Amino acid sequence: MIRNLPIDGATDLLTNIQMFSCHIIWIDHNDFFDGADGAVDIKRGSEFVTVSWNRFHDHDKTLLLGHDDDNGPMTGAA
Repeated sequence: MIRNLPIDGATDLLTNIQMFSCHIIWIDHNDFFDGADGAVDIKRGSEFVTVSWNRFHDHDKTLLLGHDDDNGPMTGAA
């Protein structure tokens, strides 16, 4: 659970919250602001993620939900 936080300053190379293959996550009542890149990225097979009652403002990009149809959960090294 990520709750009741002021979260700012995402840069072109750094997302505020980035999830890879995460399960059962709740992002709730946060204040995301003053960022140049994504505030929340949910990708690579992450599931059961709830993003509720957050405030996004003064931000360039907000949410990335998935990023490639062929890119599922991360697995061990090849």
